[in-house]
Amino acid sequence: TINNSKALTEDMVTLNKTSFPYTGSAIDPAANITVKDGSKTLVPGTDYTVTVINGISIGTNTAIIRIKGAGEYDGTVNKNVTIYPSQPASVTAAVGANAKFTVNVTGEGYTYQWQYYNTNTKKWVNSGMTGSTTATLSVEVTAARDGQKYRCLVTDAYGAKAYSNAATLKVKPGIITQAKDNTRAVGETAKFTFVASGSGLKYQWQYYNTNTSKWVNSGLTGNTTETLSVPVTAARDGQRYRCIVTAANGETAISFAATLRVKPVITKQPENVTAAVGATAKFTVTATGNGLTYQWQYDNGSDWKNSTQSGYNTATLSVPVTAARDGQKYRCVVTGKNGFTASSTAATLKVKTVITKQPANVTAAVGATAKFTVTATGNELKYQWQYDNGSGWKNSSQTGATTATLSVPVTEARNGQKYRCIVTGKNSSATSNAATLTVNVPTAITTQPANVTAAVGATAKFTVAASGSGLKYQWQYYNTNTSKWVNSGMTGATTATLSVEVTAARDGQKYRCVVTDSKGTTLNSNAATLKVKAAITGQPANVTAAVGATAKFTVTATGNELSYQWQVYTGGEWKNSSATGNKTATLSVAVIAARNGQKYRCIVTAKNGTTVTSTAAVLKVKTAITAQPKSVTQAAGTTAKFTVTATGVDLNYQWQVYTNGAWKDSSAEGNKTATLSVAVIAARNGQKYRCVVTGANGSVTSSAATLTVS
Repeated sequence: TINNSKALTEDMVTLNKTSFPYTGSAIDPAANITVKDGSKTLVPGTDYTVTVINGISIGTNTAIIRIKGAGEYDGTVNKNVTIYPSQPASVTAAVGANAKFTVNVTGEGYTYQWQYYNTNTKKWVNSGMTGSTTATLSVEVTAARDGQKYRCLVTDAYGAKAYSNAATLKVKPGIITQAKDNTRAVGETAKFTFVASGSGLKYQWQYYNTNTSKWVNSGLTGNTTETLSVPVTAARDGQRYRCIVTAANGETAISFAATLRVKPVITKQPENVTAAVGATAKFTVTATGNGLTYQWQYDNGSDWKNSTQSGYNTATLSVPVTAARDGQKYRCVVTGKNGFTASSTAATLKVKTVITKQPANVTAAVGATAKFTVTATGNELKYQWQYDNGSGWKNSSQTGATTATLSVPVTEARNGQKYRCIVTGKNSSATSNAATLTVNVPTAITTQPANVTAAVGATAKFTVAASGSGLKYQWQYYNTNTSKWVNSGMTGATTATLSVEVTAARDGQKYRCVVTDSKGTTLNSNAATLKVKAAITGQPANVTAAVGATAKFTVTATGNELSYQWQVYTGGEWKNSSATGNKTATLSVAVIAARNGQKYRCIVTAKNGTTVTSTAAVLKVKTAITAQPKSVTQAAGTTAKFTVTATGVDLNYQWQVYTNGAWKDSSAEGNKTATLSVAVIAARNGQKYRCVVTGANGSVTSSAATLTVS
């Protein structure tokens, strides 16, 4: 009889390599059972008590069976410990998780010790982690534990031991940050980021190809990094992206699929429009996006309403301009294919003031009333008439000056007077053309042209003033070769003012104007003469020169048949100079000390008697050395003398000696005079001396002279 404390679950039990079948918890009594241990033999037909103390391991179907035999035998038949019903399984988990390894054995009285394989020492080492002495070991998953092996040593109550199979910990990539949906505008860059934990991670971003219904590896920037950069285009609206991250052990993790949504973006806002009544105002919006639709709206003063004007569902809205629409605001709501919208800024329609009919010229007799009328469109119009009598525009005070029609009493003094109207609306103003009042008066020259004196290169202007109706002007010049008046072709030859470019050849030229009225009556003005005056184009310059040199002063002038007279300022007044060239363009002055600071100028006279005086130029006598100090060779105990000769004004002397690698002021006798006296001693052999001469107009340094002690 076999009493099992636990039911057997396999089909076969092996006992000392002798197999026998069983049913339930009992062994078939007809089986031929031979149990051997040393010299003792258990034979069939004898009653034994058999107790199954341990469980049975998968794969081996072996139990530890201890048999107690009716006082004849008491011992262990099989000391092999095996584990059943399950081995610890390998675990795949992410960093930060807890991996659990479990061994299952059947029975009671077992102890457990989990171990891990140390790859450095190549030995199994007892674990100290949570559950290391229980049936279940908990391992905190870290990247460093990837590939770590774990097993359990099971010991029964009698000291028999069995090792479980080794189970491996595989660290799979852990997901830290999932990729998220991204909404961006065309032209921007959408970034999708997937952050994972693990060892030796490699990333591969993919996009979902809607044509093939498959995920395809991306080739965009960052496709093998944590962050994928996607240039946003309209075609990518709704595109989905995911990332596959693979650890060094081949384990993978896949991110959520993130969607790129392309939002509409307004790249150019509608602009305010100022237009006249009757025109068409156009408001245009420019946007980027996918499958864009447009809806223009207007603000009626309380809220926005959809517009029904032409182009209301396109990028350009066309609005007929009326006075009532002045100040109306318009905006566009742009909607993308994915439902995202963007609203433009509001643009305002302003009705500008426009003159539709200009005031006309009026011709009337003295005593009549001239009327000038302007027609304009706009909003809240105001009028202000102005007149110009030749001295600028001024506001009129005549009847109707602030209405659309101005009434002006006609007087002879108002002949040629101009009138215009400034029309001001709510948003802008407009100025009409000028209309002229022509008064029927007798033709007459009221102001004769005057003589003009001007320099070569200038523009001489001759002006005539006349009264009459429909006047025409023709300027003429007198040709001295033919003794006839000839029509001029110069600027303004057919206006009241003639402009003549002044040249030396035109000196004495005469000009007149022939004035013709609307009836053909002609009048000749007096003749006016052009005098070409002398003009200085290059002033004489200051001259600094040494005594004995020649200072030259030159003047450059334009004019006709010029003559020159140089003057010198002396004795408190200007006097004609007698120096060489005093009646030419260049004056030559011998430089002497007494002429230092002397001033010179030139009076230039043209053929027609016009004169011009140059600015004054100054003669400055500069300091100059005329005789350099000479080297001296003398015996010790004597006195060496060094002398410098100089010219200039207010001369001062300072002798210097070269010592210790530098020039220093000398303290020898005469160090501030033209002659330096140096006591000769052996120590001064080879000493150098020079003099700095300073005058009113500069300083100069002599050459160096050497003292040689013989």
